Amino acid sequence: MLKFASLLCCALLIAGCSRVDDDAKGKIISINPCSDAILLELADHQQIGAISHYSHDENASSADLNMARKFPSIGQSAEEIIALKPSLVLAGGHLSPSTLQALQNLDITVLQSPVANSIEQSHNQIRDIAEAIGQKERGDALIDKINKALDVAQSNDTELGNNAAIPAIIWQDGGLVPGKDTLVDALLSRAGFENIAHHYGLSQWDIIGLERLSANPPKLILRGGNGNERLLNHPILRDIESEIADFPQSLIWCAGPTIAKAAERLSAIRQEYERDRTP
Repeated sequence: MLKFASLLCCALLIAGCSRVDDDAKGKIISINPCSDAILLELADHQQIGAISHYSHDENASSADLNMARKFPSIGQSAEEIIALKPSLVLAGGHLSPSTLQALQNLDITVLQSPVANSIEQSHNQIRDIAEAIGQKERGDALIDKINKALDVAQSNDTELGNNAAIPAIIWQDGGLVPGKDTLVDALLSRAGFENIAHHYGLSQWDIIGLERLSANPPKLILRGGNGNERLLNHPILRDIESEIADFPQSLIWCAGPTIAKAAERLSAIRQEYERDRTP
């Protein structure tokens, strides 16, 4: 888990901050990109003071970029947060202990949401945030929307008439692979895929190199980058027998409303895979 947290931080530290004005003071702020996406779905716009600067970057945001850029962005320093005197701070599970202590000393409420590794954990995060911001009904509606997207993905798989799950692996830039007991592992299963990361001896979050992957390729590689990564576009990938489909990195890191988008994309990939094999 520590490895994943480190990799997640490295992947997301690529955005700048925009100035937060006085209108943001006293409102809810989010300093975590995954919490951003949930907050933007649930809150009235006037409730939101600022969101994390990650969500202003197209390579880091799991929220709708156009929507995210309507709100000021903020970093994670205690000084920035305290200056806004927020009514609530939504943070991830790895908030700096010194920042957390500084906020608690000033009686600023902080709700931390660790990385969700299951659909159930994601639903619980939504419920917690919805209750904290006074939007329980919207939280329930979002969970219902997610469940419907998952059901559609599962029913589409069933309608294809192929009971065998497709062996697949999600392969990101640098060779990073999500394995068992991750959220995307659960989503793959619901959409008719088998995450075979464990066949390579990989742990929950691990790395596999090009040589090893190409020597024993799965039937399907879900390429999880942003389109410009050197490794993910290596010429050797054109010579292996695997099918390759793009699965945006923005669908990998976060839970919440991202689950519905990921389920839709996986369902489309599943149908494309079967269509390509129909005589």
